[in-house]
Amino acid sequence: MLFSPPPEPAPSDPVLVAPTLYRMSLPSDPGVVRGWLSVAREWTWDVEGPWWSRRRVRPHLFAEWALNWTEDLDYGSFYSDPDYENPHSCGLPLGTADLEEVDRGEFTFGGHVLALDLVDPQDEPEVWHARWDSCAG
Repeated sequence: MLFSPPPEPAPSDPVLVAPTLYRMSLPSDPGVVRGWLSVAREWTWDVEGPWWSRRRVRPHLFAEWALNWTEDLDYGSFYSDPDYENPHSCGLPLGTADLEEVDRGEFTFGGHVLALDLVDPQDEPEVWHARWDSCAG
């Protein structure tokens, strides 16, 4: 019988990450909410080593997002197909550059740059719970 050491315990995450919600507005029309962006971040790890001694190394952030447009916006211009009418979009995972853009308060969607305003769940719990989209994570 082969000896197999116990698996190495999972490393702790480098920094705590929490789900975030943003109000979106057009730079040409600041202050008018045009939609909501939900972003769920989590740490993922590369796995290395032989089968008997696998370990998690090199953490990196993985983020999923969901976007909900407000009803008073003609959001068709944000999609490549002008007949596409969907007030809700979930996207491919955000890369590092995309997350840096979100952290700067911007989000590019369909060639349009949208301004973001963070919704603090402590200050506005009712807004946060009403608008957070679980599709993001």
